[in-house]
Amino acid sequence: RQPNGPVDEQLAKIDAEVLNRYLTQEKESAAKEKFVEIFTTRSWVQIAAISGIFQDVSKKYTLNGAIKKAFGDGDTSKALQTIDEFASQPYDYWAKKLRAAMKGMGTDDEAMRRVIISRAEIDLRDIGIVFGQRYGDGKTLNKWIKDDLGGDYEKLALAVCGLDD
Repeated sequence: RQPNGPVDEQLAKIDAEVLNRYLTQEKESAAKEKFVEIFTTRSWVQIAAISGIFQDVSKKYTLNGAIKKAFGDGDTSKALQTIDEFASQPYDYWAKKLRAAMKGMGTDDEAMRRVIISRAEIDLRDIGIVFGQRYGDGKTLNKWIKDDLGGDYEKLALAVCGLDD
């Protein structure tokens, strides 16, 4: 995969056009190969740019919809959709992971730790803001953590998230 750098808008448009053409005109296997090639060789910011341009180019599909059309519901489809989601909206991606870890009875402690530790000192504050705005059902990440965890684990999670009082 290329390292992140400035977005090449012209290349993003070309890639979006190529993916759309393969999706609508080529054999299914050729379309799949092209999607995998682009998704495994372009940088995260370049994939986000392709995703943003794709619907304008396609007029029919979002990039996510195009992936579903080309791959159906299999593992490769889910992997490419995850790459698209992560590249296009990383804060939403991680906020959804936190929500899933705390939703329902009990906490998925491994998922919770994975998100908190991997995003600490990178973008966890921004993820927490998005969590509260879109996924917290009217509650902040701070409130979710306090409601879901307890004791030293709660204190540690709040501190790592920068939410300790």
